[in-house]
Amino acid sequence: MAQSTPSIPLNHAVVTTYSSAVIHNPKASTADAWNTLIDTSTWPEWNRLIPKVIINSQPNQLEDTGETPLSPVFQRGTKMSLLFNANADNEMNDTTLLEESSLVILKAVITVCEPPTPESNQKGRIAWAVDPQAEGSWPKWLVYAERVHEIYQDEDGHVKIEDWELQTGIVAYGIRWMMGAKLQRLRQVWIENLKNFLEARSQG
Repeated sequence: MAQSTPSIPLNHAVVTTYSSAVIHNPKASTADAWNTLIDTSTWPEWNRLIPKVIINSQPNQLEDTGETPLSPVFQRGTKMSLLFNANADNEMNDTTLLEESSLVILKAVITVCEPPTPESNQKGRIAWAVDPQAEGSWPKWLVYAERVHEIYQDEDGHVKIEDWELQTGIVAYGIRWMMGAKLQRLRQVWIENLKNFLEARSQG
């Protein structure tokens, strides 16, 4: 079930979406799932919802100099542009044919990045939120969103991934009314894409 995010209490959320998946392959590990999720260079291979990510800055590297390109791997403080495919829930929609101009851009920042440690049963946890400091961002009182992923081993020893997003603000009421069901479908597309990719890769 959805829980509070680092900056949004659950009881303040206007929009709530949640999904989860169990990776049914004994070769899959929490490290595999974690590394796939935080390495955005893998996303075009599996992610219909966000087929492209542009890293805008890293905490230790503020700009792409050409000679030293920005790392595609998330860390706490990474700022990025997420390019959403709003039609990802349509199976006829071929992401390989998408024009970048047809994607919806959301600028976000990584707020939490804690890798899993199976030895101590610590869940991997990563969260990103709308970047209120990014150019063109709306003020928080209008709309604000934060998303969390947790990766861990369940009681049966399988890798489990949980994913939820909370939204607040005046505009969130309109989003819930007009797009609530679609957002939940898109959340399910995301988690199924990740599950299928991890299961196929760990079998290879």
